[in-house]
Amino acid sequence: MPAALIPLIQEILRLVNNLLEGTPIEQRRASSIAWFQMTWPLVKGLLPAATQTQIEAIMSEVKA
Repeated sequence: MPAALIPLIQEILRLVNNLLEGTPIEQRRASSIAWFQMTWPLVKGLLPAATQTQIEAIMSEVKA
């Protein structure tokens, strides 16, 4: 990775952090669940069956 990209990445992460800090918890939770629902079908096949089961159990508790 070129050294010039490191400061840019740091600034992007700082911006994301600042945006998250200004976001209410309920909105962050809803956004996280939405991202999970969008990415889970893509990632699910890459994980072992036991891990899939554990993640789905955790997320079913979160949605409840």
